[in-house]
Amino acid sequence: MSSNEPPFDGPPLLTDTAGPPLLAPGELGLGSLLAGRYRIMGILGDGGMGSVYLAEHVTLGKLVAIKVLKPELTHDASLVERFFREARATAAIEHENIVEILDFGQTPEHAFFAMEALEGCELADIVGHGRAIGWARAKPIIVQIARGLAAAHRAGIVHRDMKPGNVFLIARAGTADFVKVLDFGIAKIDDGVKLTQAGMVFGTASYMAPEQAAGSVVDGRGDLYALGCMVFEMLTGRVPFPGDNFMKVIGQHIGEPPPRLRDVAPQLDVPAHVIDKLEALVAKALAKYPHERHADMVEFERAVIELDGTLPPSLDHGAPLPAPLAGPPRVALPGTPPADSTVMMPGMGGAAISDLDQQTLAPIAYLFVAFAHGTDGVLTNAEMRTLADRLRRWAPQVGLDGIGHVLREAVSSYGGSGSNFGSKSGSKSGELAQVRAQLVASFPPANLTQLLVDLREIASADGQVSDAEQRFIAETARAFGLEGDNRLSSLAFMYLALGSVTEGTVAPTEMKVLGEQLRQWAPGASINETAAALREAVAEYKRLPGVEARLARAHAAAETLRRSTDAETLRRVLADLWRIAGADGHISPEEQRFIMGMVERFGAN
Repeated sequence: MSSNEPPFDGPPLLTDTAGPPLLAPGELGLGSLLAGRYRIMGILGDGGMGSVYLAEHVTLGKLVAIKVLKPELTHDASLVERFFREARATAAIEHENIVEILDFGQTPEHAFFAMEALEGCELADIVGHGRAIGWARAKPIIVQIARGLAAAHRAGIVHRDMKPGNVFLIARAGTADFVKVLDFGIAKIDDGVKLTQAGMVFGTASYMAPEQAAGSVVDGRGDLYALGCMVFEMLTGRVPFPGDNFMKVIGQHIGEPPPRLRDVAPQLDVPAHVIDKLEALVAKALAKYPHERHADMVEFERAVIELDGTLPPSLDHGAPLPAPLAGPPRVALPGTPPADSTVMMPGMGGAAISDLDQQTLAPIAYLFVAFAHGTDGVLTNAEMRTLADRLRRWAPQVGLDGIGHVLREAVSSYGGSGSNFGSKSGSKSGELAQVRAQLVASFPPANLTQLLVDLREIASADGQVSDAEQRFIAETARAFGLEGDNRLSSLAFMYLALGSVTEGTVAPTEMKVLGEQLRQWAPGASINETAAALREAVAEYKRLPGVEARLARAHAAAETLRRSTDAETLRRVLADLWRIAGADGHISPEEQRFIMGMVERFGAN
């Protein structure tokens, strides 16, 4: 839960089952400690591959939901890897409508990952079995589901088991129906009688796309079909093809046309001016062939919004991101192979952006384009989508046309066809220097720091940060007057140095502890920010020639923290350093000297 949410009276539950949660025989017991940091408080759900528990982080006092693989399955390396792949994939999405993954790990008996604890109910608790909701309530839910799935699809992740039971509704951000999509990659078969078989991912018969039912390749349009079934159910109270016979239901998905909404629910709670267009939208989403449906979730979301042209103000901040880019996998820039056709950005016909927004976003877009292309000579479609995502966060009021226009202008300027930054004939390095200077003149330090975070997250989107990317970020940080450092990277480097003063290396287990400590020291940071800071610190640590150089860098990191961090946090950092040094029962003289050096830098005693 975010810190700005009101406290709740009791522990948050992922189900609305009355009474205290019951513990299954042989599972983690009430009060037991998992991985030395999670106190089990109850069980929230149970499935074929594992269980979900309510737990408390004993150090932070934070309530979380823990998904734990069944102990008998932890001996199957492929199952454990798939289980962790679910955690990593979900964490990589990083969207407000996707459940947040906070941690994962493994003990001799259990593989687990921790998620945010949610207080509310499943969509399945309010729709289906004859229960329907009106268009006014359904529309914001549909839009949020589409946004979350669009983010997943951009990350290369297809849910494959979308259904009301995997949509959780909580009170947040000015709405009582704030959506969290759950359960990416869980292995189960669910045909209405809750049959689950470990090790096989089939989805749920009532929401299964024809290509999935036929065993063909499934992409994001399979999730779109499932969402179409959910829209049908929200508005009519039943799925398009109801029944308990698994084979009969999937046969209907493959071969029978879905009924009309009004044929199932004549008293449909939908405005008269919307109903015809809504019928057509649902029919398109439920088309038998993927190419006959909407191209993607972004197009589907736009179609939903355009049915009546309204959206609650609480959802305006989450306006859809640019649609997937059409065309070849690369944008043609100097140094890249020529493409057969042009990559299209949204709104190629014109720009819907004010002069002020254009002036604000243009240097940011140029910095992003120069970073994405200049560090490896390639600008891919996936990178362009990432840049559009990042740019949109700087000006959420700007429409898709405007974002597309700014990015096209940045690509054109960087490619040499002209410049908006006063350096039409200069070199790229000279133009980049001017852009960095313009950003320094335009933005306060907090915004410049956020730009560095953006660059790190863009770099880490593919799971690694290259030396060229490190150099670009360091050069940008120096140009910004931020010395290539920030709170997370400083903390990361300090612990790396502490871990090596006696042994010269940092073990994988210590790296894991470091990641945990970073999350505690900077709980507001995202998982990507933490991982990026850790990778950056490790890369810099390896580049430095020896112990003295690393210690000097650690002292510089401490000085950066002293200037940018409050006294209470500095005391916590020192306490954690003493605790980490003494974790093996002994604090060496080298460790003592290191920490006392930090004490002197912090001005603490």
